[in-house]
Amino acid sequence: MFTFRRLILVLVLSALCIGNTATSRVFGAPLQQDQRCFSETNQCISGRFRSYWEQNGGLPVFGFPITAAADESNAEGNFLTQYFERNRFELHPEKAAPYDVLLGRLGDVRLKQQGRDWFTFPKGQQTGDCLGFPETGHSICEPFKGYWEDHGLQDPALAQYARSLALFGLPLSEAAMETNESGDNVITQWFERARFEYHPNNPADFRILLGLLGNETRTTSTPPLPVTPPSANMIENASFEGNGSRPWYAPWTTRNDLGGIFTKDFTTWADGSNSIRVSMARSNPREPWLVQLRHHGLSITGGKRYTISFAAKASNARSIDVLLQKSGVSSVKEYSKQQPKLTTLWTRYTYTYVADTTVDDVTLAFNVAETTGHVWLDDVWVTTP
Repeated sequence: MFTFRRLILVLVLSALCIGNTATSRVFGAPLQQDQRCFSETNQCISGRFRSYWEQNGGLPVFGFPITAAADESNAEGNFLTQYFERNRFELHPEKAAPYDVLLGRLGDVRLKQQGRDWFTFPKGQQTGDCLGFPETGHSICEPFKGYWEDHGLQDPALAQYARSLALFGLPLSEAAMETNESGDNVITQWFERARFEYHPNNPADFRILLGLLGNETRTTSTPPLPVTPPSANMIENASFEGNGSRPWYAPWTTRNDLGGIFTKDFTTWADGSNSIRVSMARSNPREPWLVQLRHHGLSITGGKRYTISFAAKASNARSIDVLLQKSGVSSVKEYSKQQPKLTTLWTRYTYTYVADTTVDDVTLAFNVAETTGHVWLDDVWVTTP
């Protein structure tokens, strides 16, 4: 009997160890005891996700977990991801805390799902009682200013302003009346990572509520941009995400004779986590190549068909030039030229070209100096079957 009991005890302890190992793999936690579970959603949090949730706002800021932590793929790789009522956590163990947990830009995602381009929203008027953000042209005023300032990422190296910015992101709109998913007509302001709502009839501590963006983005499908051809892309760094120690735009180069500004824009993209924005205060309709984004080193073969595909938008309706060309000492040879008409919404443009000659060191060029304003480009492809 004693031996049998010891055998049962060993089997039970072995099962617990196996359970703990599985839990560690799913939740990123060293021990199952690290879990904190919620009967409201029958989900648990543990490990780094639990500590981040508890240290940076908990239930009011993030809500209950609505999924288990699991691997999820995006343009940057495969990461442990968990969804909450109000946001999404993504684990990046290669980064130092607290930046080893990254939040989803669900305010921007939800607006895109609704077909709303926040770049077209009315801008704010800077006043002494508000916080102004020239990056987006919007301001944070009461009743939301105090809440934004009182909450933030727990990083002692940051001032309070920077902590709030790290947690919620930039404002994407002014405060305005909107009807939320529950049918409540409330003052609302959108941020990169949150939506603030003002409920004046609630008790004082609960008048500012954060929208359930985690729930909403997971239950609403986003019409995707058409997929690029399923063949090898000849373009390196197609989504301007960066290339290790090299500049983020490499191997792309620029021509800039009119003072254009090339910026890595984290506020809007078609693929990955950012796009490239070209801003022009001066223009030259007759010589649009004076501001140019280009990718060198392409080779084309006579008789082959090539597909050129990219996502783009602009601050106002306008055209740009898209060319396959080769620059000589005193001239430029154009092999393919298109002039797509951009709108203020992300759109994918796709063209085909059958090469009539074989040539190396061809350049894909975007000429954007025809009109002032902003042009965004992302997810650029050149492929051949």
